[in-house]
Amino acid sequence: MDSYSDRLRKFEAESGYGKDAAGRDNYANQYAIGLGPGEFARTSAEHNKLKSAVAKDDPQGMLIRKLLEEQALSSMAGKANVPVYPIRAAQGRQQEQE
Repeated sequence: MDSYSDRLRKFEAESGYGKDAAGRDNYANQYAIGLGPGEFARTSAEHNKLKSAVAKDDPQGMLIRKLLEEQALSSMAGKANVPVYPIRAAQGRQQEQE
């Protein structure tokens, strides 16, 4: 007999579950190419139902999954922690005015 974790992994593999560049849920398989809002909502609801079943069945495993997802999101291309330094253009303008 398969567990809820197995069902969730199978669902994510078959639906092509992942995150898009903005960090939103995305389902990208051959059937999801023209996924409208209603179909996306049904797919997302089924996914959330499986995730809640796994959370009840194996709370520590679900916590690990959540932490790994958060780590993956924080290391995405657009989420890098690059320091931004202010440009000191104000001094040049002050000198021009004097």
